[in-house]
Amino acid sequence: MEPFTLLTFTIAYAIAVLVPGPGVVAVVARALGGGFKGAFPMVLGILAGDLVYFVFAVFGLAAVATSVRSGLHHRPLGRCRLPALHRL
Repeated sequence: MEPFTLLTFTIAYAIAVLVPGPGVVAVVARALGGGFKGAFPMVLGILAGDLVYFVFAVFGLAAVATSVRSGLHHRPLGRCRLPALHRL
């Protein structure tokens, strides 16, 4: 990787890490409006949603790896991709 590309990626990643996401903004707004009692259930809901998302991602990636390893989807997808790349 070239130094300029690495520097650009590092700056973009640092900005993404520093900017709070919508979950943080929602929890802060709820805490300011209702205190700890209002914010705690929202934090638990966000954690539960993140856990469900993580589990779906893990099992989804496992299913993709299994199907690619078995060769069921690898060849047809490759055949569909090659003409699309040729048009570029």
